[in-house]
Amino acid sequence: MRKQNEKALEQLMKYFYRKKYSNDTIKRWVITAVEFIAFLEKYDKTVDDVGDLLNSEGRVVQKELFGVRDYIDTKTKYSAGYVHYLHKVLKRFYIAWEKHFPIDNEDFPKDKGDPERKMFTTDQILKVQETARTIWVGRDKKNPGDIIGLRDYCVVLVAIDCGPRRTQICELNVENYNDLNGTLFIPKAKGGRDTIRALSDTTKNALRFYIVKRKQIDVDEKAMFLKKSEARVTKSCVSEMLVFTMKKAGVYETGFGFHSFRRAKCWRLKKAGFTEEQMNDVMGWKRGSKMSHIYGELDQTEIQNKATDADNIFKRRSKVAVD
Repeated sequence: MRKQNEKALEQLMKYFYRKKYSNDTIKRWVITAVEFIAFLEKYDKTVDDVGDLLNSEGRVVQKELFGVRDYIDTKTKYSAGYVHYLHKVLKRFYIAWEKHFPIDNEDFPKDKGDPERKMFTTDQILKVQETARTIWVGRDKKNPGDIIGLRDYCVVLVAIDCGPRRTQICELNVENYNDLNGTLFIPKAKGGRDTIRALSDTTKNALRFYIVKRKQIDVDEKAMFLKKSEARVTKSCVSEMLVFTMKKAGVYETGFGFHSFRRAKCWRLKKAGFTEEQMNDVMGWKRGSKMSHIYGELDQTEIQNKATDADNIFKRRSKVAVD
């Protein structure tokens, strides 16, 4: 890699860490940056050769002759959603490299629409919780001292109580639980903020019991939740566990996952009268984030039924006939 590009990549990393993006996000974006740099070098270019030229007033006086558009042209076989994602990521690269991104937001390829955001109902959550507990009890009877079932039960309880991303669950360390005040430190994810969550009695009791057993395992790993190999659990590990538990509970549907707990948590907060800013504080979103609004949207069935009842012209006609 050329020196100019190496220097730009270093600046990019500093920019990402300064913005406090999560490690997973940085990893994904840096992979794209390296690929983009490799594309430029293939055509004997560096990052100094890309980006619109601006005058002192911030107006474009020279358009980029080669760069992002040419790179995006190699991605046309992919979905519009992925290409839209590349535009957003590359725009951050240009900002970090102090370059003017040559494509306006309105020219980004449009997604087909908002993704379907599935949310657990209260009944489904309770079924998953009880099934996870039953699996734990069964495993403990069959293999006394095996804490995998208890681990999975605690993971489900934390998911219900706190609504973290699965990445955040995997990053939890033993010391993140404070038994004195019954709180759990949840690390930031995807550009969010660290939060300290107060836990329900059910989650506190289970986690307290689990931590005692977890500390008996003599390993250097600080992770709260371990795999059988006594290494930190992975995202695929906890996802497979949740799918298995949901199927046992009879609530499995395509699209259900840890985000379904997250959305349900946010919806419960909204129903309890929390403002969007209060929800941002609880969930760890940045101030002014729109995520609390997106996650707190009414269930479509509920809002459609409300609309029909509020505008039931047949009820009014019947009332007039009676009068």
